[in-house]
Amino acid sequence: SVISLFSTMDGGATWTAVAGNLEQNANGSGNGPSTRWMEILPVGEGTMYLVGTSTGLYSTAYLDGNSTVWVQEGASNIGNVVVEMLDSRESDGLVVAATHGVGVYSANITTLPGVAVTPQLLLPANGKGGITNSVKLEWSSVPGNLYTIEIATDSDFKNTISQAKGISAMSYTVSNLQQGLKTFYWRVRATNEGGPGSYSQTWSFTTAVAAPMLITPKDQLETERNPLLRWETSEGATSYRVQVSRSLGFTNNIIDVSGITAQEFRASELDANTNYHWRVSAANADGEGLFSPRTSFKTTNVTSVWKNENSAIEFLKNYPNPFKNSSTIRFKTSVSGSVSLTVYDVAGRRIATLLEGFKDSGEHTVSFKSDGIPSGKYFVTLSEKGSLKTIPVEIVR
Repeated sequence: SVISLFSTMDGGATWTAVAGNLEQNANGSGNGPSTRWMEILPVGEGTMYLVGTSTGLYSTAYLDGNSTVWVQEGASNIGNVVVEMLDSRESDGLVVAATHGVGVYSANITTLPGVAVTPQLLLPANGKGGITNSVKLEWSSVPGNLYTIEIATDSDFKNTISQAKGISAMSYTVSNLQQGLKTFYWRVRATNEGGPGSYSQTWSFTTAVAAPMLITPKDQLETERNPLLRWETSEGATSYRVQVSRSLGFTNNIIDVSGITAQEFRASELDANTNYHWRVSAANADGEGLFSPRTSFKTTNVTSVWKNENSAIEFLKNYPNPFKNSSTIRFKTSVSGSVSLTVYDVAGRRIATLLEGFKDSGEHTVSFKSDGIPSGKYFVTLSEKGSLKTIPVEIVR
């Protein structure tokens, strides 16, 4: 459980672990070989590093920290025996390796190994869309190499979101990708005992349409047995999918409907006095995105009457107006259903929600308290299943 090899380029002031693939694990644990002897041989304008280990002789011409690639020398003659000692001569590149029990071997090293060849990207296909929060990136094998992968939000890789070095597999999974038609770019290069090769071509993929924001019914709101489920538009979406379930995990769904083109869905007769959970996903030609966070509601005993056409709503009176502390707002609905009463300022910002829930048909009153709201002109909007009415009000101090 100790890293086997370190290098220094400043006379020992700092050290870098360079055992690379001689270790089973990056922290030195596992079944990597023990190292017995190290030899550094200048070759031309570069350097050959050789190490005798308990499983043979290894070399590299490129130290790259934990991503250093060591290759076995003399696999067919020295084999996997213990190499106890090395010596070298710079004048002709002679290297001599003394083994434990099978003799002494020599060779002349006069050239350095070439850099790695460039891998080819495989999956997902270039330009692939509809990617959800994780994706497995795959490329072709370049034998005896470790890989570096870069993922960025721009094709120049100035805004890199992930970089991983020393990958031994021919794949890499990136998770927690931002949804909403975001495009990402990726490339890979291989490194061998001669050094890193060129980066591959750059490919891209695009995430799925984002999950819509749910509007009504709100979390824990009591509602009718055939509630109107409403959500906001998701950019790029061509349809939506609605799920309603009694379980938090959305198993054995009561409703699971796809291909909805509007931003609302009327649930069929649900059981009375029952807690339900609902969520929505968006889709386009590339596929379905992730579901929105769930929200919950409880049905009442009442089953409302509803029709395809908009129901009538009507403000009756609000008094006093202008007002200082409180004003009573009266309104009328012709059928039972979900009703909202919302206050906006003159800039269109929502200031308060006075009512949001199920109401039987008939006349109703709601108190508008001005606590914490500055003086000025405001608008109160009454909404019920597509019908919308607005009245002005004024707060004076």
